[in-house]
Amino acid sequence: MRVNGLALNVDSIDAMKFRRGDISIHTFDNNILYLFKLDERYEIFIHGMIYGNSEDPYDFMRYDGSFAFIKFDDEIIFGRDQLGTKPLYYSASKGLKIASDARVLDNAIAVEPGTIYRYDKVLTKEKIEPLSNKYEGSPVENIIELLTTSIKKRTREGRCLIGLSGLDSIILAKIADAAQAIVCTKDSYDYHHAKNVSNYFDLDIILVDEEDIKRSLIRVKDIIPFHDPMNLSIGVTFDILARYAYQHQYTSIVLGQLADELFGGYARYTSIDKKYLNRVLYDEVMNAWKINFIRDELVTSQYVELLLPYTSLELVRYVLSLDADLKIRGRLRKVILRDVAKQLGIEELIREKKAVQFSSGIYKIVKRYIS
Repeated sequence: MRVNGLALNVDSIDAMKFRRGDISIHTFDNNILYLFKLDERYEIFIHGMIYGNSEDPYDFMRYDGSFAFIKFDDEIIFGRDQLGTKPLYYSASKGLKIASDARVLDNAIAVEPGTIYRYDKVLTKEKIEPLSNKYEGSPVENIIELLTTSIKKRTREGRCLIGLSGLDSIILAKIADAAQAIVCTKDSYDYHHAKNVSNYFDLDIILVDEEDIKRSLIRVKDIIPFHDPMNLSIGVTFDILARYAYQHQYTSIVLGQLADELFGGYARYTSIDKKYLNRVLYDEVMNAWKINFIRDELVTSQYVELLLPYTSLELVRYVLSLDADLKIRGRLRKVILRDVAKQLGIEELIREKKAVQFSSGIYKIVKRYIS
């Protein structure tokens, strides 16, 4: 069951012009649901994918998946996955209004991840705790198994393209054995690294110049609400990748988002006292929906489905439970992911970490045009 955006009782759908799919209009209780339909079943409308078989929304919250949903019954039930990877908002000032794009609502309130909302003249909400699993044995083997399961679930339909940049996405490429592409400017850090990666993978190098970046920047500024150089640069990178995927008949792109927050990938983590590190990582993982997931979904969803294997609920809960020494050791970051790369036989592709917007050469150009 999939849709690509939904808006409830809005006066205009102009803000949703970037969504894919044919528009379908549904009415209930004097409200109107504008639905960009990819798939439909029964009375449940889902944006994204839920990896489970139950029709019970309470079960949804315990399943792995990237989704937002509305269910029509005697009441309206809605919510989003535990990490909030798909956007969903509501307004309850004059009756209930719900949308996956905040721009179509007045005084939009973000739906809290992992929370069931129920509406029957009165709005109530209930936080649902996911089920926990226990894992024994090697953390490296467990992470490989969890990532493999996550990738298989997310890529079982259509053609996917993996966006390559750092260690996180290279590990995904090795496990998934799918097509890969990298977006970069000529002579950038990524451009030279791509030549080494191409010895291991069949890699498409999407070379962009200043004009390509300017055109993408215009599109991205019109779509996302975050207009600082960093978010715009990331948005431009993913816009170009998703557009390329769409033009080459891929139905989805796979990104390594959330791996930095899970495994300690940012340089700032090395200065945090070890006894507080896991708490910091937990907070950053659980707050990634506030900017990162919104930005990436808005940019890519006009072209293809966005797949994020590192947001697997089982993987997230497992990695957050691991000792801090498996993430940061001295100045070394992503310690256990480096061990995963060694186990997979791609140790030679480990490189000094740089954020994709910097390593691709795109940040420098974007900053020049918005400063």
